Amino acid sequence: MEESVLTEAQTLKRVEDEIRFLIARFEKPAKRILEFIAPQIRDRAYDSVLSDDSGGRIHTLVLGQAIQDLYGADKRLNVVFVQGGRLLKRDAPFERSYSSSMVKNNPLLRAAFEAGEMTWEPYPFDSDRALEEDDGEYVLKRATTHADEVRAYLHRMRARLGRRTLVVTEEIDGGASIDILVGLLREVGVSAEAASFGTTWYESDVEEPNPYVTKEGTVIYLGNQFNNGPTLDSEHLGIWEEKRSGFGHPIAKRARNFEDRMKVILARDAAKELGHRLADWCRTEGIVPLRKQKDA
Repeated sequence: MEESVLTEAQTLKRVEDEIRFLIARFEKPAKRILEFIAPQIRDRAYDSVLSDDSGGRIHTLVLGQAIQDLYGADKRLNVVFVQGGRLLKRDAPFERSYSSSMVKNNPLLRAAFEAGEMTWEPYPFDSDRALEEDDGEYVLKRATTHADEVRAYLHRMRARLGRRTLVVTEEIDGGASIDILVGLLREVGVSAEAASFGTTWYESDVEEPNPYVTKEGTVIYLGNQFNNGPTLDSEHLGIWEEKRSGFGHPIAKRARNFEDRMKVILARDAAKELGHRLADWCRTEGIVPLRKQKDA
């Protein structure tokens, strides 16, 4: 028993050190973005921050916490997660298979099954997978494109998004997927600009201005102008990162063990802690000063 507890304690310490190292890389680009958007923060202009893809989840939590701290009690900032990115450029209908355990343990998938949207398809007899515990899989098919799913999700989240949102992403190339997402937001009545922690550009490329303006006119504030943004592995995010969900937003992934569960929890906690420190830095440097209290 003592050996098991010691092993968990050692694992926790190792994960804490790993997360601390990874999150530290977010500080410098986050500071630069906050300097750019300071006027909007002072005016309490943003009603929400929107993570544009799975990889930008922690980036959004960092900026969201900093902005909320700077807003104080004046205004609540909502945090929304969407599954955007390169998936928005694809127009194929949706089809994805799930194991019975995934359907059982995920509320969204279970609801789709109960609504009759899934079919059970057995594995071929000559398949190696036929020897697994399940002898088949659930298949969810929809005629919608990914943009259709995101549009519907944004419409459902309209009240949380408010009138103006800040789209947060891990990195950009030319900003085409951001333009698509901003167009979908505009369709549901939400104005947006974006912040990216990095780019795929090299310093030898033609110098781009910061903030960067896309071909469609979307303003993107860059934390790193010629470097990839800081990243975390999917195991720190607690979601299925790569595959299209069919719902317009990421779906939760059940942690396989203690270490995976702690990676997700500690990454979120570290992101919020960094957000608090960034807000203190903004006040100390006079970037977003404290508002004077009105006389009673």
